[in-house]
Amino acid sequence: MTRDPVAVAAVSVAAGLPWLLVSLPAGALADRVDRRRLMVAVQLVRMCLAALLTATVLAGRSSIAVLCAFVFLLGTGEVVFDAAARTLLGVSALLAGPGGADGSGGDGPGAGPGAGPCAGVSGSGS
Repeated sequence: MTRDPVAVAAVSVAAGLPWLLVSLPAGALADRVDRRRLMVAVQLVRMCLAALLTATVLAGRSSIAVLCAFVFLLGTGEVVFDAAARTLLGVSALLAGPGGADGSGGDGPGAGPGAGPCAGVSGSGS
C-alpha cells in the first residue's frame, strides 16, 4: 500500500489503542455476561471483519484509514476475547503448556521473560 512511515505508525497505533481504551470495559463485560457466548460472538464478528477486509482489498477500495479502522476493530475483538478467556480459563491455564507465555516452560510460576540472567540468582547471599 505505502512505504510512508507515518502511515505505518498510524496502523501500529490503531493496533495498540484497543488495549488502552477497551481493556477495562471488556473485563467488566466479561464478568457480567456468559463468557463462552461472548467469546464465540466476538470470534464470529472478527471473522466477518476479516472477510470484509479481504473483500475491501480485493475490490481495490483499501486505504490506510480503512486499514486503521479494521485493525482497531479486530484489536477490540481480541481484547474482549482475551478478557473473557482469562476469566473463564484462569490466567494459569493460559500460561501453562510448553514454553508458556510467562517464560517458565509451563512447570509452575516463573520469573518471566524479563528476568533474564537474574532469574537464577537467590537472595540468600551464599
